[in-house]
Amino acid sequence: MPAPITFKGKLLLQEFVVFGLVQVLGLWAALSLFSRTEFAEIQVTTSLWQFIVSFAVATVLMIIALRLIRGGLFFKTLFFLVNFLGAEIIFNVYLPVAVAVALAVLIVLVRSVVPRVWSHNLTIILGLAGVGAAFGLSLPVAAVLLILFLLSIYDYIAVYKTDYMVTMFRGLMQRGAIFAAVLPVKMRGWFVDLNKVKPGNEFVFLGTGDMVLPLILSASAVSYSFVSAVFSLGGSLFGLVVLHILFTSQKRRAPMPALPPLALFAALGFVISLLIK
Repeated sequence: MPAPITFKGKLLLQEFVVFGLVQVLGLWAALSLFSRTEFAEIQVTTSLWQFIVSFAVATVLMIIALRLIRGGLFFKTLFFLVNFLGAEIIFNVYLPVAVAVALAVLIVLVRSVVPRVWSHNLTIILGLAGVGAAFGLSLPVAAVLLILFLLSIYDYIAVYKTDYMVTMFRGLMQRGAIFAAVLPVKMRGWFVDLNKVKPGNEFVFLGTGDMVLPLILSASAVSYSFVSAVFSLGGSLFGLVVLHILFTSQKRRAPMPALPPLALFAALGFVISLLIK
């Protein structure tokens, strides 16, 4: 007998805030960058195969690093570097480079000095929004759609068939690098020290890839039209609701691949935008 459908409003609200801010800020940045003449001349610079090869190499290197490096300095540095670069892109949309760099440094410093759930999620939101906007504008839509399809299959296999994704996430978490948004079941959890955050009933984790990949599609769709970009974003938000219901309706709470429903409905949103023109 299937588990009854459940719906946790407070948790879904937090998911909407964090995931939604990544999507909205990233799309806003993509639209702003796309309108710049100097950027328009260099857009779509990454091919499908370049992305796939880069992803495969990065995955293999991460596996090797987790096996060889016991300390957390390398992984923390990687975490802060990625989020610094993304935050700098967001701030630089309307601010001078020097100010944008200073604010991006401030964000990662706050996350480092005050390691709380709220500071971590703020860093994740700004970092992913910038990275997603930049990657989306450098990839053609067709390539992004194929990437989402392939990585959805990979996500399913890595979580359900090999348990690799869960193992890697826990390995990074033990080294102080949480590549995910941390969503507390109770609101007071936003002020908990990150060192006390553990997988379980008190916290839900939404991976960085699960948040940034739908944004890459909507950012790439900017080259089609504003409507296509917005429909893609709207589809990913609908996919978030579906994901929430699937996750909270489990008989026994366990990690599950988040990308398939997010990618599916983001892609459907894009397709619908083409049909209504």
